[in-house]
Amino acid sequence: NPYSSLTKASNGKFYGMTYNGGANNYGVIYEVGYMGPYINKVDFTSASNGAYPYGALCMANDGKMYGLTRQGGTNGYGCFFSYVPGTGTITVLRNFSNPDGIFPMGTLIQATDNKLYGLTSSGGTNGYGTIFSYDIGTTTFTVLHSFNAPSDGGAPKGSLIQASNGKLYGLTNSGGSGAAGTIFEYNIGLVQYTVLQALNSGSTGSGAEGDLTETSPGTLFALARSEERRVGK
Repeated sequence: NPYSSLTKASNGKFYGMTYNGGANNYGVIYEVGYMGPYINKVDFTSASNGAYPYGALCMANDGKMYGLTRQGGTNGYGCFFSYVPGTGTITVLRNFSNPDGIFPMGTLIQATDNKLYGLTSSGGTNGYGTIFSYDIGTTTFTVLHSFNAPSDGGAPKGSLIQASNGKLYGLTNSGGSGAAGTIFEYNIGLVQYTVLQALNSGSTGSGAEGDLTETSPGTLFALARSEERRVGK
């Protein structure tokens, strides 16, 4: 049950994760080359290094890959970890707890400020998930925004993207004025969260679970469960 895509590492090989299976049935990190073979590199163990990874690995400019598990870790709410391509172990950088946000389902991104950014689908101040950052240089984890479903959306089930204007964009699965999710913007420089569009199941689709894509400068595309929508940023 792999729920994410492969990521090419600095060593030229590809790495992915599965949601289940492996020695403990909590998922694995695996390696594959252009011509094979498939090699199981890491077995998730739940309590010590997380369980059930849902997103992909992020290849950062420090030569390491970074990822998230949806559950497991010391608190049972998921882990944030690093992985050196080709090795057989991972390093847990943070065990998620309710103030951080819990149950991440997406993939981390590295923005132009070199920090990693991600989403959690639950937890945080209001219980609806968070936007967080991680500074690789200082190893600082920061909660940037706690979603509040009645007003600005909640339960994001995808990943952030950084658009050509330098801002971050994402989707929430629920909340907003239409109670069907939102499209949002996060300005890194201004530390500012803005709802761009409240989804309404009758006219704009609802329950978005994926990621936005920038098809050309100024245009973002997203898929909701019922229809496709183009958003000018």
